[in-house]
Amino acid sequence: ITALRPDLTLVHGACADEFGNVVLFPPFGEGAYAAYAARRGVIASVERILTASEMRGLEDRVVIPGQRVLGLCEAPMGAHPQSLRVPSVPGVAGYLEDYDFIEEIADRCAAEERGRKWYDEWVLGVGSHAGYLAKLGKDRRAALRREEQDEAPAVTLQEPTEQEQLIVLGARAVAERVRSGGYDTLLAGIGSSHMSAWLAAELLRRDGYDVKVAAELGAYGFTPADGDVFLFSLRHAARSEALTGIAEILGGMVAANPRALGVLGAAEVAPDGSINTSLSASGRWLTGSGGANDIASTTDCVVIATATPRRFVDRLAYRTSPGDRVVEVVSQFGRFARSDGAFRVRSVLVRDQVPDEPGALEEYARTQVGARTRWAAEAGGVVAEKPIGDDELDILRRLDPHGRYR
Repeated sequence: ITALRPDLTLVHGACADEFGNVVLFPPFGEGAYAAYAARRGVIASVERILTASEMRGLEDRVVIPGQRVLGLCEAPMGAHPQSLRVPSVPGVAGYLEDYDFIEEIADRCAAEERGRKWYDEWVLGVGSHAGYLAKLGKDRRAALRREEQDEAPAVTLQEPTEQEQLIVLGARAVAERVRSGGYDTLLAGIGSSHMSAWLAAELLRRDGYDVKVAAELGAYGFTPADGDVFLFSLRHAARSEALTGIAEILGGMVAANPRALGVLGAAEVAPDGSINTSLSASGRWLTGSGGANDIASTTDCVVIATATPRRFVDRLAYRTSPGDRVVEVVSQFGRFARSDGAFRVRSVLVRDQVPDEPGALEEYARTQVGARTRWAAEAGGVVAEKPIGDDELDILRRLDPHGRYR
């Protein structure tokens, strides 16, 4: 693999001294590797530049030494709309993710002309960082520094949606694997997969199983805060047993831990369990690998994805991650186990009337597979999943009261 050696690396830190020593607090994500890899060095912005006396006591928090820093400036809230954790720096406060801002970017940049207008408004039009902060407004900035959440909306009882079915069936698969396989750590990819991991961890906790949930950017052993579904939220970091970085999570707590179980999503999944999260069939860029390949290549995995003919495919448009370590694939209508190298449906969640006669459940399963996937519609020894339970739905809806993932 060719080394990635950028000319410059841009970094936003919590603070720095006048010599350019930059302080970062965990979770570190990629950490300082890009700063050390830069051929010329680092251009850094920080919330505040401290005096030498103010910097005393933070020496062990310096992640990027001044020798690497070419330029330094103050930029309060410079990580916005992302978050910044700052537990103990004089005159500096951290802030949370600005979800509304991120959703606005995604919405407006979905079309080229609207994206250009957004860029003109928020990048070119503000004139400076001070102008950007002024446009955000004092009230919005203050709200992002509050740790407490607004009261979640009441969730009315109703039939589970297909997304809720997917998440619950995924959680059941994960929980069963933990009980039978002795796994002690869950590493979840973002999306329905991490909601399944969170739900499974809570169901297991209620049954007396202590399984740790980890997020690849550096959070370990965390209990997710109800109402905040972002996998990497600082609210979850505050409820963690340890905070570190990607190398420690993916390299140490997953790849080096034989009792870790990966919980992954997929844009496409093939019958052998290999997955694509990189390119669509038309060549459009998706999310990329992220940590998916690291996880799928080194530890057992459960793949959780909504079954459609464009997602459960016979051949991937691009192979991001191998399927060798995939032990189960879960859809919104049932779960798939490996048989002679390929995955075949082994359980179905019955929402329609199925005749009480031999072979009827298998025929129902074949119909679901044939209609919703491009996989072979083979079914044998299929069992019925129990109906979605009120306890499962209650936990899930408390975790995600706004229904962002369900």
